[in-house]
Amino acid sequence: RNNLKHKAIRTRFYLIINQAEFHLIIFNININKKEQGMPSQKVKVAIVGLGFGADFIPIYQSHPHAELYAICQRSEEQLEAAGKKYGVDRLFTDYKDLCKIKELDAIHIVTPADTHAPIVLDCLKAEKHVACTVPMAIDVKDCKEIVETRRKVGTVYMMMETAAYTREFLYVKKLKD
Repeated sequence: RNNLKHKAIRTRFYLIINQAEFHLIIFNININKKEQGMPSQKVKVAIVGLGFGADFIPIYQSHPHAELYAICQRSEEQLEAAGKKYGVDRLFTDYKDLCKIKELDAIHIVTPADTHAPIVLDCLKAEKHVACTVPMAIDVKDCKEIVETRRKVGTVYMMMETAAYTREFLYVKKLKD
């Protein structure tokens, strides 16, 4: 069912808001050293969609277990502006190019709802772990296909309600800090 690559990777997605410290953890993929034969490493994440998705850039950049590997946006102007603002060098205008990058572990999709299913399915088929904003898809058929594909490839899919990461929440966090 799962190939050896995914049996070796112990994957856990989780969302934690530590009320006392306000540490934001999006997800953590633990790699089992013994089975994988390599030292533990940071999870390499790409973000697709930089409207609201840009709010996640500093979160991944400051997370101790994540590396913001790349960002992706159809608009070259918005992409280059975000890359410059956040110091990101790997810039892509087509998410399908991210799917081809072997060392990329996970893709966080923050695009319009009608694009979720096709992007999620392509990323899962490329054996990437996927986090995607709600909704999962706009019809039941696509939802079922996402579930079936995820089971077949053995990666993790997480549908995320990301209201905790709105600009307002981050502003309050900044005031507290």
